[in-house]
Amino acid sequence: MNMKNTTSRSLVAALSLVGFLLLAAGCDSSPSDTSGDATFQVQLTGAPGAGSVSALQVAGYGPTAAQETPMSAQQVSMAEVWISQIYLVGGGDGHVDLFVADEDLLYFDLMELHEGIEVQLTDQVPVPEDRYGQLRLVVDSAHVTLAEGYTFSDDSYDKAATVPSGFLRVNLNGDLVIEGGEEVVVLVDFDLSRSFTFQGPPQAPMGVQIKPVLFHEVARNTN
Repeated sequence: MNMKNTTSRSLVAALSLVGFLLLAAGCDSSPSDTSGDATFQVQLTGAPGAGSVSALQVAGYGPTAAQETPMSAQQVSMAEVWISQIYLVGGGDGHVDLFVADEDLLYFDLMELHEGIEVQLTDQVPVPEDRYGQLRLVVDSAHVTLAEGYTFSDDSYDKAATVPSGFLRVNLNGDLVIEGGEEVVVLVDFDLSRSFTFQGPPQAPMGVQIKPVLFHEVARNTN
């Protein structure tokens, strides 16, 4: 047997196998093509109209007169909301997550938005091009604090608030069609004057619900 030829053939085969494996590894390590994805961001604001505590006090509302007035959004000092998840309804998998809390929940106070201040809730998150019908913000908890001089029926000035269905729903009228390469920003607008429902006697409610009246605006930028 010609040992020299056998060794040469073995060496060539080994080098060919190494080259193939390196080529395969190079193909696997290349980044996936996400050029067709769009990005989606959620921002939040509050429509004026809820009024301010200072404006009410100037109008002559004091601790006694205030309690004789049916409760409304104008008597809310703080409306704190903690969000555990934000997602789009639609798409091939049924929904697309934009934010999922690991440890830290998203927090905002609705009453801080009454001057039209805008806050960013999510980053620009890659989403598949598709048609989406709703945007949902899952509420972990909510808390309402009344302005000075106002109390609930048990003489407390703050209560845990309930949110029907447990999430805030934004209907994307006519469905929102997102195409690849777009940068989409949805601005969710709370009508603060109509987003609180007090339960019980108007002058001394037992509890409060946050039932938001929501509007939205869509801005698009194509890369």
